[in-house]
Amino acid sequence: MSVRRTGLHLPHRAWLIAFGYFLVCWAVAWVTGALDRVLDGPLIGEGQTGEAGWLFWGALSLIVVIVGYWYVWPMGTFTNGRPRTIWTWVFGILWGVSEGLLLLSVQTLVDGWFDAVWVVVAVTFVVLATYIGLWHAQFWDWEVAPSHNIEAWNVPKVLLVHTPNLIVTTTFLTLYDNAALFVALQTIALVGSAVAMRFPAPLAPPEKVALR
Repeated sequence: MSVRRTGLHLPHRAWLIAFGYFLVCWAVAWVTGALDRVLDGPLIGEGQTGEAGWLFWGALSLIVVIVGYWYVWPMGTFTNGRPRTIWTWVFGILWGVSEGLLLLSVQTLVDGWFDAVWVVVAVTFVVLATYIGLWHAQFWDWEVAPSHNIEAWNVPKVLLVHTPNLIVTTTFLTLYDNAALFVALQTIALVGSAVAMRFPAPLAPPEKVALR
């Protein structure tokens, strides 16, 4: 039953729902060709490590992700006493790779429609920001993630973490086509989120949720 109806977060239910979502992400990536970009393309293109622009955008992307999701995001997050377990890392990796592929799928479609880099980045950002905002507010943060957000930090998280991540990493991807690196960056980001909230093990006990 829904968390909204029971007032309980059930970890085993959350994992099952998440796995369904992850499968959809992989299916969308396969249909759009995003999965092929990751599997068939090189991790780093020939000569890219010698390009100042590639080094700049790559380093900026990594800094934005690490600072945002491993330092700033945890400041606005509580764990409600959940223990540290290896399952947190497992979930974070599955979440990061799967949602990274979904985000890559959107950029793949948009990149096929437009030529100008700034247009691809802008349209991708608008689509992803809208989707992620609605998905988390209306479903994910209710039915999958345990209680973790400090309400006063909702806006700072958007402005200081999620928005810079989408803009910078999507620009890096669009300029240099490092699809696997893009997915890796999103994985680093969401592992950070999972660790900060201490996502529970599948068989962890139910947790009471403060209904909003």
